[in-house]
Amino acid sequence: MKRYLSSFFSFLKNKKFPSREDLKNLSDSPFSLTKFFTFVVFVICIGLILNLLLTLSNKLTVEIPERGGEISQGVIGSPRFINPLLATSQTDLYLTKIIFAPLVNIDSDGNLKPVIAKECIEDPRDKNIDCTVLDGLVFSNKTPLTTSDILFTFQTKKSLALKKDPASSWANISVEILSSNTLRFRTTSSFDDLKNKLSLGIIPKTLWENIPIDSFEDSYLNIEPVGSGAFKLSHISYKDSLPSEIVLVPNRHFPEQRAFVEKFIFKIYTNQLSLLSALKNNDINSTSSLDTKLIDQSIVSDFNIQKTLSKNEVALWINKADAQNLGVQKLSYIGNLVDRNQIIDSIENGYGIPLFSKDSPRSDLASKITLSSPIPIAVQKDDDLIKTAEILSKILESFGIMTTVQVFDQGLFIDQVQQGKYSFILASSQEPIGGYQHLIPLYTKPFVQIFTKDISVTQAKEITAPEEIFEQANLWYARTDKVWKWFINN
Repeated sequence: MKRYLSSFFSFLKNKKFPSREDLKNLSDSPFSLTKFFTFVVFVICIGLILNLLLTLSNKLTVEIPERGGEISQGVIGSPRFINPLLATSQTDLYLTKIIFAPLVNIDSDGNLKPVIAKECIEDPRDKNIDCTVLDGLVFSNKTPLTTSDILFTFQTKKSLALKKDPASSWANISVEILSSNTLRFRTTSSFDDLKNKLSLGIIPKTLWENIPIDSFEDSYLNIEPVGSGAFKLSHISYKDSLPSEIVLVPNRHFPEQRAFVEKFIFKIYTNQLSLLSALKNNDINSTSSLDTKLIDQSIVSDFNIQKTLSKNEVALWINKADAQNLGVQKLSYIGNLVDRNQIIDSIENGYGIPLFSKDSPRSDLASKITLSSPIPIAVQKDDDLIKTAEILSKILESFGIMTTVQVFDQGLFIDQVQQGKYSFILASSQEPIGGYQHLIPLYTKPFVQIFTKDISVTQAKEITAPEEIFEQANLWYARTDKVWKWFINN
């Protein structure tokens, strides 16, 4: 036995494995403590080797997205126009964003990010942009996507916009085809406005060209869309003659990376409470439509909540014509003394980002402000903005500043603001309001996504509108796999 053991462990001394005969002799020998000890040591060695290999493998592996699974997105309100030229409701805008591909998207810094364009060359001086499109583009129904479709889309959008409002900014836009794969976009107005318009989704000319402008809203194509985006329509389920569920699948002709998720389901609800119930009952696994005031501790515990910065700033503005009044000027000194968290907690359930003015240092001048009459704060008919104005009014009263809140219908409010009719307005805006300047910035409204912990969502740095959340929906995934880095890099 001693000879057999010496031969069996010869590798440790001579780097030589035991022979087949030695292994057979050892196995045929009678049971003994020596044989048992040999077996235990052998098992331990195998275990150590396997553990070493497993540790090494874990260090060399990474988790990557795997194709498959589904995402069910809860939204409020049935779609009517799944058409980038007509979409107005949030559900319409969500769906058009992932069904229709634009020439470019715009990042948070205002840069053009090509989608179906190969490149776009900007000329701010002459206010034009030349875009060359990718070769071999097709719509989800396999028909070619060409510069003719792009020209048709922009010309039709312009006609629809001017039909509704002759003063629309689309009146300043012109498009021409320079070659078989290049178009020139020109504006006589804001160059930034032109850039933003390039994010319009493209529709197929062959399906729409024979439909009169006056009949566009009545076409069946508004609910059976054909685009070139990351996803395409699979089918629609109806309840009481209204869409209740819309199922999308990956569009394999999308020019960027094909979607990981194999099924994207939009489930439609009539109100916030129905949406909340669906989320808590796991009928859906994601939503971007839930009011932040309904996000309770159970949602915080069971779901991932992602806040994306927006450009929607809520602020008190003053008419520039009134800004030189000495008493009004002193108001700006209390700007940073206003308790913004009180407003954010009440209006946005804490999901807001406080804004402070760089020009309004803390000062004891607040106690010295005297105004001959109450400040009239004009606000449009919007529950959150009205409540914000009322809270701000009470805060200003604590500094001895009396205010009144005047509520107007949205149309009248916008018209009066454009004419500079109000001295003070409380509004949510993405851009500076013409004729007005910031008096007291309050907070930024974030866009909030809620999704289960098995779903990974690509987060944008900053967005202008909620639908921009879906710009990279093709990169969302619900399943993962582990592979060695070597297989990714080679």
